[in-house]
Order: sequence, then structure tokens, then C-alpha cells
Amino acid sequence: MSYKNYPHFLYSLGILVLGFLLAVFNISQVLYCQQKLGCINEYWAQFWLTSFDDGYSRRAFLGQLMREMIGLEIPFVYINFLGFLTATFILGFVLVWYFRQHTNGRWAIFCAMLMSGPSATLLFEVLADPLQICFIILLPFLFIQKYRFIALMYGLIATVIVIAIHEASIFIFVPAIFLIYVFANREQLKIKNIVFYIACIALLYAVVLDTQIVDAHSMAIVAKDGSLFKLYKSSLPSFSYLYSKS
Repeated sequence: MSYKNYPHFLYSLGILVLGFLLAVFNISQVLYCQQKLGCINEYWAQFWLTSFDDGYSRRAFLGQLMREMIGLEIPFVYINFLGFLTATFILGFVLVWYFRQHTNGRWAIFCAMLMSGPSATLLFEVLADPLQICFIILLPFLFIQKYRFIALMYGLIATVIVIAIHEASIFIFVPAIFLIYVFANREQLKIKNIVFYIACIALLYAVVLDTQIVDAHSMAIVAKDGSLFKLYKSSLPSFSYLYSKS
């Protein structure tokens, strides 16, 4: 390392240390691990307890994977581990991605403060949110755009998976998949095409998965005290049901 670059190295290192310390402080403020499911809020825990075997047709993909891999009773430690791993990976990816673009001047300190503040803290407040899993599924799509056919196939598969994990992906990750592919391949972007694309997927989802007959709630999470935590509600509302209540 040359003497000329040494001050810049110290500056970047100082920013990284500051960002890390801020992240540790902010995240520590939101981790109330006295809950019976560890650091996972009971609301988010429910998303991992729906499976196709019980009659669910919506938002059941993650639960089905847990059922096949672990069984009907899931130790709370497993959900906590997945939640922490996911949130930490997302935070690390965003920081590294940003610092690859901006390593000089005020942008570095701005990034450290931003990523270590509410935007980072939120990741750990909603540990085990299925939408965080959807985000990770989307990441590889950013790096394979030079292989147009592979990117197209991955985008279609990812669309199906993220919707199976959480229907909100129709309005969050599905548009992202569409926009990434369009911009990467320098195709003409038309707003009406985006609206039509999303509308077709939302309509298909609402029609195909409109009816589900839940005949069991067989899955549970084994809490700290050994008790079994199950779903609060009997089923997940469909789009048509939510629309009729609006």
C-alpha cells in the first residue's frame, strides 16, 4: 500500500467500523428475545406453519419445505437461525454492494448511517418475514442478465416461487423482476406493459388459488417452555375475499 493511498484506507476503515458499531447498537435495541419463540414475533412465526398437506393453497411454500425437512414440530431455534441468517445476509449484501460503488467522501458516511439506522434495524424487527426470503431469491437474478435465456427462465421460476411464499410479491418482487430484465436487455419500457403484466399475474393468482379448504393445523413450533405454538387463524384470506371486504 502506497503512502498516498494510506489516508484513504484509514478513512474507509473508520467508516466501516463506525457503521458496524451503529448497526450493533441499533439492532440490539430491537431484539427482545424474552418472547417464547426467541427473537421471532408470533405474527411472523405463523407464516412458517402453513402447508399444502393441510389444505392451504396460498402462502404455504415455506411451511411445506419446513414440514418436509424437519417435520410437524419445528424447534424455535431453527426459525430464529433462518431469520438471523437472512437479515444479516441482506444487510451485508447491501453494504458491500454500496461500498463497491461509493468509497469516497460524504457518501461513505451517509451509507454507514443509513444502513445502520432504521433501514437496517427494520430487518431484525421483522425476523422470519417471508418477504426477506423473497428478496434473497431475487438477488441471483441481478447477476445473470448477460445470459438472456437463463435470466428469462430464472425470472419465471422466481416469480412463481416468491408468489407461493407471499402474495405481496405480486406488487413488490414481480415488478422488480420485470424491470430488471427490461433494463438489462435495453428493451423499450412501457408503463402499460408493466401494469398488464402484473394484472395478469394477480388475476391468475386470485382465480387459481381463490378456494382452499383447510382441513388441519398439524404444524407447530416448539417454544422455549416446550409448549406448542400454532396458527392464530383458520385460513389465509384470498384476494377476492379481501376485495369483497374493502
